[in-house]
Amino acid sequence: MDESAKEESPLNLLPLPLVTVFLDFDGVLHPLGAPTERLFERADVLELTLKELPNVEVVVSSTWAAYHSLAHIREFLEVWPTLYERVVGVTAQCRQLPSHYPEVPSRETQCRDWLIANKRSLLHWCAIDDERLNFLTHERVIYTNSKKGFTACDAHRLRELIHTLRLG
Repeated sequence: MDESAKEESPLNLLPLPLVTVFLDFDGVLHPLGAPTERLFERADVLELTLKELPNVEVVVSSTWAAYHSLAHIREFLEVWPTLYERVVGVTAQCRQLPSHYPEVPSRETQCRDWLIANKRSLLHWCAIDDERLNFLTHERVIYTNSKKGFTACDAHRLRELIHTLRLG
């Protein structure tokens, strides 16, 4: 078990709920359309943020998952040990929208499907993405500027969102 998962919440002395963060790559970990030498240039900001957030797992919800296995995606992230360790899965990328919620964008559908398939809380999740059209549940998403990627301001918003999710 991750040592950070053993930390207790100061509010009620219960273990902190596990929060799943769905992570896009393009426009988040690097600017959208970045050349090879700039790939993952914003990963260090996310790495530092995750170090401050115990009991948080990361699931890649990027089109990169359609072209790379989980093992290969994790290899890209080896330089950032905390990020590397926290990546536990990828969302399915070739899923058609189910008829029982056709109004929900496919990226959000992929996230919900992953939560259900992996027996995670439907209450304790959020996403980091650069595209508003990917989600209907906007209050759970940190939207980055696709030309900049994940910034210190986004990191602050992520910390606040995770704190809010844990309070219920």
